[in-house]
Amino acid sequence: NTGEILNGISVSLSGMSTDIDNNIESKISIYPNPAKDMLKIEGEYDQVEIYDIFGKLIIKTNEKGLINVSELCNGIYMLNIKEENNIITRKITINK
Repeated sequence: NTGEILNGISVSLSGMSTDIDNNIESKISIYPNPAKDMLKIEGEYDQVEIYDIFGKLIIKTNEKGLINVSELCNGIYMLNIKEENNIITRKITINK
C-alpha cells in the first residue's frame, strides 16, 4: 500500500493503474478531425456508433478502419468506440 501525506491528507495509490497500455484511449487513433468524407479509426475495437448533437444514433458499424461519413451534414457529432466493456467518446466535426 503506497501512501503519501499531502497537506495533512493521506493519499493512497494502491489499486490504481498507471499503465497506459491498459487504457483503450491510448490504443485508438481517430483522424482526420474535422473529417470530410471518410473517418479513419486505428486500433482494436468492436463497434463504432456516431450520434448527432440531439443524441440520435446516425451510424452503427462493426467495420474496422475507414468509416464513410460523406452522407453526414456539416456539424458536430459524438463518436462512441466500444471495445469489450469499455467505451470511449470523442467529439468529431464534419466539415465539407
